[in-house]
Amino acid sequence: MNFAKVLVYKAVLGLLRSARLGTPKPAAGVVLFKPDRIGDFVLGTGLVRLCCDLFRGRPVVLVTSSLVAPLARRELQGIQVVKVPYGKQSLRGSLISSYVAARRALRDVKGGILVSICYHPTLYEDLLLEGFGSGASYGCAGTDLGTCPELSRSRRFRPTHEFDYPKATKRGQPPLELEAHRRLGELIAGRPVSLEEVWPGLRTFQSQGNGTLLVLPRGSQPVRDYPPELLASAIALAKLPPHAEVRICGEESVKGELENLAASITRRSGHNNVRLVCPGSVLGLAEEIAASQCVLTMESAGAHLATALDKPAVIILGGGHFGLFSPWQNSARQRWLWRETDCYNCDWECRHSRPLCITGIPAERIGACIHELWQQT
Repeated sequence: MNFAKVLVYKAVLGLLRSARLGTPKPAAGVVLFKPDRIGDFVLGTGLVRLCCDLFRGRPVVLVTSSLVAPLARRELQGIQVVKVPYGKQSLRGSLISSYVAARRALRDVKGGILVSICYHPTLYEDLLLEGFGSGASYGCAGTDLGTCPELSRSRRFRPTHEFDYPKATKRGQPPLELEAHRRLGELIAGRPVSLEEVWPGLRTFQSQGNGTLLVLPRGSQPVRDYPPELLASAIALAKLPPHAEVRICGEESVKGELENLAASITRRSGHNNVRLVCPGSVLGLAEEIAASQCVLTMESAGAHLATALDKPAVIILGGGHFGLFSPWQNSARQRWLWRETDCYNCDWECRHSRPLCITGIPAERIGACIHELWQQT
């Protein structure tokens, strides 16, 4: 980002900060701030439940994104859930409009204690955090993640009680985000907190096994997707029984791409029992995952939902954020597959013509894992 753009961003941020929409006075309640994507929220479910226990007797408000609010209300009954737009930090995107809409939604939210479970806030999220006033707050010390380096210093929110985000994780250990949840829980509790106390989980869905392979072929960015032709080959190599159904799951907006994948699967495997499903909400997606026999997914919301539900799942994991949010498991039923390269942790700024950390995973390996998990169900 060039110098002129940085100045423009800083000027806009200054105007937004000076045009507050009425920050409420502190009260006796607690505000948990987690306006993230679906997968990020799922990873934080254990910490949110711990916070509710630690602040028992006080009113608790969870601020989350409109993407996640239906799931939060179902899983966390007994606390108030306030939804705000899932905003981006680009001026060409939705920073200004999202901020204005969010401040209106938060106008009546009152809390004397703020807990930020948003460790790498975007500029939009930072503006919202600042708007809660000067009461006691818990959160993470500043990091370089979550916004471009030139603008990272524009983030102004500083919690009154803070911890340092973990720096590195070893292979086989839980991702840094879960360790950060543990550290924040420890900071609030004033005592040692184990990973088990903040471990993610979904409790209101009934896990079944309806004879379907649920395929979620799209990640949050195209660079994270396994090539469709290789995905079709992997499903053919899984050697599913003739009665099994393959459900290709995705958003209605990409239905054409899903149909092409379904045709490719039928052509390569001779499997005719293939159909599309397009859940209209996070609850619909979670229900599809809970009902399935096995899940094949990119590292996406589906990956975290399947793991939280302890479903048999084969998850294709790239290296852009390896170790930050994944891999993690509830049991050996979750198989995270990756190919380690020398360009790991690139923040998805891939320097190759194709992401070798993903395309280098053999279709045979994916198919074998699906076959093995299917045999165990």
